[in-house]
Amino acid sequence: MLRGMPAIPYTIVINPHALHTPVKDPQKEQSLPSAPSGPEETFREQARRLLRQWLASNDNVLLDSIDTLGRRAVSGASEASRRLDRTISFGQSAASSLDDLQALMADLGAPAQPRRRSLFKAAPKNHADPQTRLEALVESLDRERDNVARSLITIESDSTKLRAAAAELDDALALIRACAAAVDAAGRELMFDQPTRARFLCDTARTRLLSREQDVATQLAVTQQGILTLQLLIDGQHALAQALGRARDTSIAALRTAIAAQRALTQSQDMARQAEALERTARAAEEAPATRGDFQRVLDDAVDQVRRAILAAQTAQRGTPL
Repeated sequence: MLRGMPAIPYTIVINPHALHTPVKDPQKEQSLPSAPSGPEETFREQARRLLRQWLASNDNVLLDSIDTLGRRAVSGASEASRRLDRTISFGQSAASSLDDLQALMADLGAPAQPRRRSLFKAAPKNHADPQTRLEALVESLDRERDNVARSLITIESDSTKLRAAAAELDDALALIRACAAAVDAAGRELMFDQPTRARFLCDTARTRLLSREQDVATQLAVTQQGILTLQLLIDGQHALAQALGRARDTSIAALRTAIAAQRALTQSQDMARQAEALERTARAAEEAPATRGDFQRVLDDAVDQVRRAILAAQTAQRGTPL
């Protein structure tokens, strides 16, 4: 300030906007579209590479190349679906074994018919007795349980192959859709410089890509239905294996007990009849004439009855499978 000059007042004005530091809004940043990554970016890159090859080729080569998209995936899925026919028959033979078990239980529950004694010859033996039927049924159930275990391995293997085929179809479908988007973009870019080529891309090539997309999508739907069918079969085979296990362990044990009880009851009735015969023989011996020949005949009959009673008791002790 110079001497003799009056002081001039002044004011400093500060612009607040110049000092304001912008703050990032996280909600606005999240709303911005993100660049594709992962499998989607991979399919787009493959589509761009195929598009460059198609643009360098003539129309026929381009259409032939489009027809090859997803062909291997469709063929693999069709081959895997053929295995559904053999898996449907699994478990049918096991049902007959369970029916035989039910029939045997019904026969044991029916009242036993009294055996008729013949004076001239022994009663014919029943070759289809419950014990023989039970042993055959045990072997059948064991065999069917092994068959169910093997069929489960086969069905699960087929299900794994179908799932792999469905994954390949998914990839093929994503690649076809990415190629369709790339062809549309190329057609728009070439609309002014190469209108004929652009119309071919937007019409003919796009239609062929749409046809391939429909074919692959149809095969994918069939494959997914096959996966659901195999899953139902797997659940059914697990249930059948559990039923066979219960039949083999619990039901067979109950049948053995029932057969043993039935046999013990029958043999006890035989022993009761033998005891009645001994009593009749003893009374006959008391009332028989005193001749030596008649007395010897009565004594031989008594000894024979005793031997039969002992044999019946031994048979009852050996033949009861408890």
